[in-house]
Amino acid sequence: MTPPSALQVSLRALYRALPEAVRAPLLSLFWRTRLRHVRFPALPACHPAQESTPSAGSDTRWFSTEIGVRIHGYLSGEFGLGESARLYATALKAAGVPVQVNDLDLRLPHTNRPHGIQSDNFDGVQYVIDLVVVNPDYLRQALPLLPPRCQPGHVRVGCWFWELECIPRSWHWALGEFDALLAASDFVESALRLCADIPVMKVPLPVWRREPSAAGRRDFGLPDDAFVFLTTFDFHSFTARKNPLAAIAAFKLAFPALTERVVLVVKSSNGERYPHLLAKLVSVSRGDPRIIIRDGVLERPHLRALQMAADVFVSLHRAEGFGLGLAECMALGKPVIATGWSGNLEFMSENNSCLVNWREIEVRPGEYVDTAESHRWAEPDVGHAASYMRTLAADPALGTAIGRRGQIDIERSLAPKVIGQALLHEFQALQSAHSGGGRV
Repeated sequence: MTPPSALQVSLRALYRALPEAVRAPLLSLFWRTRLRHVRFPALPACHPAQESTPSAGSDTRWFSTEIGVRIHGYLSGEFGLGESARLYATALKAAGVPVQVNDLDLRLPHTNRPHGIQSDNFDGVQYVIDLVVVNPDYLRQALPLLPPRCQPGHVRVGCWFWELECIPRSWHWALGEFDALLAASDFVESALRLCADIPVMKVPLPVWRREPSAAGRRDFGLPDDAFVFLTTFDFHSFTARKNPLAAIAAFKLAFPALTERVVLVVKSSNGERYPHLLAKLVSVSRGDPRIIIRDGVLERPHLRALQMAADVFVSLHRAEGFGLGLAECMALGKPVIATGWSGNLEFMSENNSCLVNWREIEVRPGEYVDTAESHRWAEPDVGHAASYMRTLAADPALGTAIGRRGQIDIERSLAPKVIGQALLHEFQALQSAHSGGGRV
């Protein structure tokens, strides 16, 4: 190894002497410059119609003024909790339920974009349900921005997302701020019930086929004649949990010959905030030009266009609270290869997807949110995932059939109006019990 030059030694010493407040942005700038090639190319503008939402059916008019829901959350946030708040708002509106939204700005390190969900203001409607889509780790900052809890006939419901089997003890204090909790999957519901002394309801997130932008494979720099696998994740969501390295390992195992016309797209977001981890991802893929690393927050229609451009979606996660990206691809009719454990089993089965075998392992320090407890999650079988990759690449018709079955299941069980009516039913029962006196 070539020893560092005197200039390099001096620069390193100077860098270490700088205050942390100066070092951090300099380091980020350095990595952004080195990793400039992983950015997405310029894409065509999105049309507003591509973000249209389902409308209320005429048969819901009879209950449209009985109960109103106020949703408090990161309505502009380009991350899971923000999208979840928007999706529940969309579902309630599709079921004819008046909705008011409170877009919380807690200065989280995420991209924010306006999403056009408007508050309803109908005469005679009482907005008696407050749905707060904020996890306890930021709830203290959010509480001053919420309506007072102790209003006669009003109910405050917390919607939490968690990816392990037990809720951390550091969250238990927040139970006292709510009358009930909402979970998006059986997996999260089970975790909440272990610690909650208040009612816990389960209503999945709504998912439907939303129109992609006009961007195609060439816009994303993908070959027209290759079989394309796609995996996506957010660096804020912990790379150890999302496990993109396993998708890369499975791809290399499935297709060892570099001449095979297959591609794996690893699409991440917020890599500029974790430049060392993004650099590791690039390093692992080096030597195989078929593995394309792209980092950046895409507008939702462009993300759907990227999903449409792929032949198969892959998620070798170690844990999911719900798995929205998987459900979105299924709604588009794409076959999905995914770890057969945790929240994605809310909508995935052996019949409508390719579930990968797994074994239980311990969560190591630093891999997830630091807690005082020990936790376990799934380690997917890379060889099993590789066999699915080979099978689907060799038999596209099989993938089409699997994708169609998944699409039908999503349309039947997760349609916005279906989810909105389920939410309304739960909220009406809560409000009725609350108004009747005593704790809900």
